[in-house]
Amino acid sequence: MATNSINSTSNPLAEIVANLTKRYDTNGDSKLSKDEFGSFLNDFLNGAGGRTNSTFAGGTAANTTNSTTSSSVAVGRMEGFDGAKLANTSHDTMKYQVGRILQKFPNTPQGLRDALPEIQAIVPGVRISGSGGDKLDFGSFIDAEQNRLGVIDVLRRAHAGGLGWQWQPVE
Repeated sequence: MATNSINSTSNPLAEIVANLTKRYDTNGDSKLSKDEFGSFLNDFLNGAGGRTNSTFAGGTAANTTNSTTSSSVAVGRMEGFDGAKLANTSHDTMKYQVGRILQKFPNTPQGLRDALPEIQAIVPGVRISGSGGDKLDFGSFIDAEQNRLGVIDVLRRAHAGGLGWQWQPVE
């Protein structure tokens, strides 16, 4: 089962549907598959997965069409992140500093490439690695808690287009 995309900007409902399709269409075919719709439904029924920022501001669809420019609107699906910690900027572990950046980008390999300059502003020298472009290699970087981060898998199922941002240490 797939739904067709709607390409209208004059109808507020069409804008909402277009933004939802864009957000949950992990394979980029402009349609929601059964699994993609299931992800939307799961987030909808569970209060957007604990996210503190919404795709919609003030009841109108937010503009999420440019993935190369970060925004203050969460567009990435955050898995394994606590919404309260993401919202609390004084919670400054590297996981949540990077998570606050990633949430502004679609959870795709391109989204990670687009987010990299902002991540490098925090950790110069961090680079993308992994066969799917789904890991961040922090090299010998030591965080504030004196932990070497090494390689972190940040994109779940990158080969399937990316199903969500995560924080899974590889090393």
